[in-house]
Amino acid sequence: MTDQKTNPELMALIEAIVAELNKEDEKYQWQVIENPSSFTFVQADDGRKFAIRYSWKHKANDRLEISGSYPYSGSYTAIASHLISVSSAKSPKVIARDISRRFLPKFHETWDLAVTRKKRNDEFKAAQQRDCQLLAEAFGGEVRQGGERIRFDGALTDNTWGNVQVNTGTVTIEIHNVPVPLAEKIGALILAEHDRGKEETGAA
Repeated sequence: MTDQKTNPELMALIEAIVAELNKEDEKYQWQVIENPSSFTFVQADDGRKFAIRYSWKHKANDRLEISGSYPYSGSYTAIASHLISVSSAKSPKVIARDISRRFLPKFHETWDLAVTRKKRNDEFKAAQQRDCQLLAEAFGGEVRQGGERIRFDGALTDNTWGNVQVNTGTVTIEIHNVPVPLAEKIGALILAEHDRGKEETGAA
């Protein structure tokens, strides 16, 4: 399969397809953008983009694949891929109509979902990192793993060490070498907070 970056015929076809898309799309204006991969990306004025390339399944370069390129939202598996293929022998106008009819409706829906999930994931990570920094100061520990975990040594006594795994609003605390008297105080504090919480909520 020919490398599309060194294939002026393909690049000219993609440019012509984009020109036809822009004639019919009343909401977005598209342009071909440069990138270091083997894909050619077509991007709208608001940043949403999709890729056009020769199909890897057809060595004769007789079909194009059009696929979405979505914002990372914490897990790529959370976003279902959407892809169509068209004959590269069709005219740019016909290919553009195929893209408009068969690809773009689902692409826009999936892009908006990916943006929503990315915003939610970014907010989660920001809250997680804030909590982690607060707990790092409380434990005298060091923030690790991109703001998700705290490692501390000698925070409670000279020999204690452990980790704090931070989620949003909750944590998992692992402490090693805690003297029994101190462990009793920690247990009593947890029970006291538990009882206080039950009283505040009116639980039996």
